[in-house]
Amino acid sequence: MAIALPAWCGDLENAVAGEKINSINITGLKRTKEFVVLRELRFAPGDRLAIDSYEEGLQRLRNLQILQVEGEIKKGEKGGTPPAGVELTLRVDDRLTTIPIFRIISGGGTTSTIVGLYDINAFGRYLELGGQYENLNGRNGGVVWFRNPRFLGQFLRVGGDFWLITRNRDLFNNNGEEEGAFTLDRKRIHLFADREFHRYFTFGVGIDSQSDEVSDNALSLGRIALNAANGFRFDIKQKNHLLQLYTRLGRLNYDLYRVRGFESLVEYDQSLTSLGSDETFYRLQVTNTAFWMLPRNANLGLLFRVGSTDADSIQNRYYLGGFDSIRGYNDGQFRTKNFWQANIEYRVPSIEGPQFVLQHVLFSDLIAAPQASSRPVDQDVSTSIGTGMRFIFPKIYRFVLPCPPPVFKKCLKHRIFLI
Repeated sequence: MAIALPAWCGDLENAVAGEKINSINITGLKRTKEFVVLRELRFAPGDRLAIDSYEEGLQRLRNLQILQVEGEIKKGEKGGTPPAGVELTLRVDDRLTTIPIFRIISGGGTTSTIVGLYDINAFGRYLELGGQYENLNGRNGGVVWFRNPRFLGQFLRVGGDFWLITRNRDLFNNNGEEEGAFTLDRKRIHLFADREFHRYFTFGVGIDSQSDEVSDNALSLGRIALNAANGFRFDIKQKNHLLQLYTRLGRLNYDLYRVRGFESLVEYDQSLTSLGSDETFYRLQVTNTAFWMLPRNANLGLLFRVGSTDADSIQNRYYLGGFDSIRGYNDGQFRTKNFWQANIEYRVPSIEGPQFVLQHVLFSDLIAAPQASSRPVDQDVSTSIGTGMRFIFPKIYRFVLPCPPPVFKKCLKHRIFLI
C-alpha cells in the first residue's frame, strides 16, 4: 500500500526521512525541459531522502520564477507496490515568460519609443535572452542582453549586455525645480560572471566598458534655453572601463507573487586610468532587502540602500526619484554623489485566484540625497507616503500592472498620493 504525503504534512519527516528514493516523476511540463527541474533538486534516485534537501529543492524551483511547483511523496511498503522506499512526484506548471516591452513617452519636446521582447526561459532551458529597439527624437538605438544562470550545468551565472542608447536627463535644483538637461549617448559592453558558493552566499566579477558623449543634441529648444540661463554647457566625450566586484548574502524566497527572506547586495565599481579610463572614480552601493509573509497572504517589505561615488562627470552620478525608486518625485530629481534611501511597503490581496490577484499597497519612501556632496548626507530627508493597487497575473512572469501615473498632493509636510 502506498501512502501519499503532501509536503506540509506534520508527520512527513518521521515517516519518510532516510528512505531510499526510488524515482522522481515530473508531470505538467509543457515548455521547460525536464533537466532544468532535475538540476535544481541536488538529489537523485538512489539517494536517501532528507526532508530539508527535499524542501530546499522545491524552493529552488520556485525561485526560478518560471514554474508553479507542488510536491508529493509516496511511501511504499516492503513487498508492496510501490516497493519500500519513496516515490517523489513534482507537479509543475510553466509560467508564461516571454514578455513584450512597449513604451511611448512624449512631453517637453521629447518623444521616446521603446519596443522589445525578452524571455527568462528561452527555448525552455532557463536562459534569458532579450532585446529592445529605442528611438529618441529620431535617434535610433537599442539594447540586447543574455543570461545563463546555470553555465556548464553548475550554479554559475554568466551574462552580458550590449548598449547603444540615447537618453535625455533632466536636472533639478535642491527645491525640485528644473534647471537644465543633457543628452547622453552611450555605447556600453558589460560582461559578468558570478558563482553561488552557498545558498546564502554568491560572489561575482564583471567588466563594464562605456563610451559616452554628453551634449544637448536631442533636447528641445526650451531646455537648451534653460541650460543657457543657468550656465550649463555640455560637450563631453569620455571613455571609462570599470572593474566590478559584488557579493550577495542571504536569499529571497518566492512563492509566485509573495516573497520572504533577507538579502544584502554589495556592489563595488572602480574606474582606473590604468585600465584606459579617462576618469578615475569609484562607486559603492549596498542594498538590503527583507520580506515577511503575514496573515491573509499579506507581505511586508523593507528596503534600505546606501550609495557613494567620487565621480566628477555628471553622467556618472546617482539619479534617484520616480516610480522605480522614490515615488512622488520626478524621475532623476535627486542628483547626488552620496545618498541613503529607505522604502517600506505593505501588500495585502483583496482578490486572490489562480489567474488573477488584486493587491492593495500601502507604502512610504524616504531619501537623503544632498545635491552638494559637502553637505551632510543625513540632512534634508525627503518623504512620500501613498497607497495603490497591483494587478497580478500569477501564470505570467513579472506581469504586474501598477495603477495609472500618480497624482500628487502635499499634506502635513509630506507627499501623500494615490497610485
